[in-house]
Amino acid sequence: MKSILKNILKTLLAGLSLFIFNCTLLLPPVVITGTKTAAEKQIIGEQTELEKDVWMMSSAKTTSTVDIESGLNEKVVKNDVQDENAYTYKGFAILEAFGPELQQLKSDGVVGENKNGLLSNLFEEGVEFTQELKDKYKPDPENTSYKVLTETVKQVNQARNYIVEGFIVNQKRIYPEFNPVKKDLLKNQKNKYQGQANKGEYIQQDSGEWMVKK
Repeated sequence: MKSILKNILKTLLAGLSLFIFNCTLLLPPVVITGTKTAAEKQIIGEQTELEKDVWMMSSAKTTSTVDIESGLNEKVVKNDVQDENAYTYKGFAILEAFGPELQQLKSDGVVGENKNGLLSNLFEEGVEFTQELKDKYKPDPENTSYKVLTETVKQVNQARNYIVEGFIVNQKRIYPEFNPVKKDLLKNQKNKYQGQANKGEYIQQDSGEWMVKK
């Protein structure tokens, strides 16, 4: 009789253990909408401290969930997050640093949002300017205004590239098959950047023609 009871008890314990084990594997579905939204906001250049914090929190939460569900190597995931955050924060730091210069250049009408999602120096695009602006931004290595113009265009475009790099790393960590062309991602942001441009600022049409936004 005792032997029968032991066998029954073992069977019950085994069944209970299997039930508990299976329950631990029933993880809730991964919700990545918030993370993707945060990434998209970063790409279009919304640079608030709150969004930076949300981005960090979303990355951490997504990393934890993906690591549990897919069994990704912890070191690989950690490195990916570090790369992602490094690109993203570097991009925002540059945009913040050159924000005042960019606004001044846009006010002067010497830079514009091109059709590839990047910033263009309009002196190199055949746009006509007043003599006053030509003198102010005369291409001379000793001309401070000219140096500010060229360096700001260079740095803002680099920052946008960094932010896209961070987005790519984030999405590849979530979707391993994600394999975009960075240039295409930047180009896809053209409408967002041009949509943020103020009236009176230059934007480039798909035909290559530059026009003043109305």
